[in-house]
Amino acid sequence: MDVEEIFKRTTKERIIKYYIREYEKLRNFIFPACSQLAGRKIETGVAIADLRGGTSILLSPKCLAFVQIASSICQNYYPETLEM
Repeated sequence: MDVEEIFKRTTKERIIKYYIREYEKLRNFIFPACSQLAGRKIETGVAIADLRGGTSILLSPKCLAFVQIASSICQNYYPETLEM
């Protein structure tokens, strides 16, 4: 993912709206569908990021800003979806 390119093409506000829309889909459609298929309630998820070979990119201010946007939306507005 090229974070620099993302910020050239969009704004922080649009990224926030995107993540809110995706979490709403997750809560309202994806978790219920997974629950039905599994035969048990599924309401949490885990995100895994492969960071091999990307340490210098991760230190960039733009990358940190992007990660902070995504994680703050989840933590602040959808904490019930986080698997601890």
